[in-house]
Amino acid sequence: LCGGPLSAAPPARGAAPANVQESLKQALKEAKAKLGALESWQSSLFDDEVLSQPSRFVRDYRPGPGGIIAEIDYEGLRSFLALSGFPSNKDQSLQGAVTRSAPEPAKTPVAGPRFVVATDTDPKCAPCAEATAGIRRMLKSRLEKRGYSVVFLTQDEVSSAQGALTAIADKLTDSLKRAGTAGVLALQWRESVPDSIDSAHADEKNYLFRTIQIFEVPGESGVAKEIRSERQLLIMENDPMQASAERVITESFVESGSRYLAHLRQAEQEKGSAELWISVSGIPDFAGYQKIRATLTTTVRPWGELEDRKFSAGSVVFALRTARSSSDLAKLLSSHQAKPLNEKSVELEWKP
Repeated sequence: LCGGPLSAAPPARGAAPANVQESLKQALKEAKAKLGALESWQSSLFDDEVLSQPSRFVRDYRPGPGGIIAEIDYEGLRSFLALSGFPSNKDQSLQGAVTRSAPEPAKTPVAGPRFVVATDTDPKCAPCAEATAGIRRMLKSRLEKRGYSVVFLTQDEVSSAQGALTAIADKLTDSLKRAGTAGVLALQWRESVPDSIDSAHADEKNYLFRTIQIFEVPGESGVAKEIRSERQLLIMENDPMQASAERVITESFVESGSRYLAHLRQAEQEKGSAELWISVSGIPDFAGYQKIRATLTTTVRPWGELEDRKFSAGSVVFALRTARSSSDLAKLLSSHQAKPLNEKSVELEWKP
């Protein structure tokens, strides 16, 4: 299996005080509404996995007059919530992530499409071996929340690859040829070989996590397309193993989701598009215009770029090029009570 060099997961922000962490969680809870109406699995995933690692989805934060002001990573959120094995994610529409008009009833994970997983570590590394059971439970739980039925490769199948992550991934990709398999994931962790040049830290132990993840999604003319991500994370001796595994898997889901959404946008452009208008009233001043424009830009970004078209007292018309209908656009903007005006436009009243 060929691929480019592994990319490193971004370093985690240092442990922030508990009150700051709570402020970041609150900021993310408020940002959740700006993503549009979520499917039930997306809402659950947001509550369970996004809010449990708030620093990952906050680009930056600073003190403000009313508390913490957080810069939310909306792109990262959309990407993280993009892929699942539930039926509504199997078409090629741009719904993909966060554009359903209303949440669905909660679903208990059942036998969805198969996701084949391989875990590999060095049995001679005691901390690595001790973490194995917990890491496998975490992987199973995370994938089942996305609607997949998880199957692990046996230890004999993994051992035959002789420790090479790409060889393990090769075995996994054979599984994609079987009907009903939606993706594969290989996760390897072991003690990192110290750099012979860095003699000052030769006695310090580091551990390296590496993962390859491949999703199969609909492509042109019904031909499946592979969405592949590769990540790695180097940790210190005292860093918790399972939390580190969760970090690298989160980065893998974000990268895969980002590539999937880019695939959908490209399909949208190739399909042809028309200009839809968003007519907004109730804008009090220029600051109000800037705020609504920033909010709408974030919301419609999975579909395209927002452009200014017309200004008048207290109102503005924005344009968006998309192959979707005005009804679809109204659903995307449902948190702003948008309504279809005609086939080419929607209207909403700005209420800060």
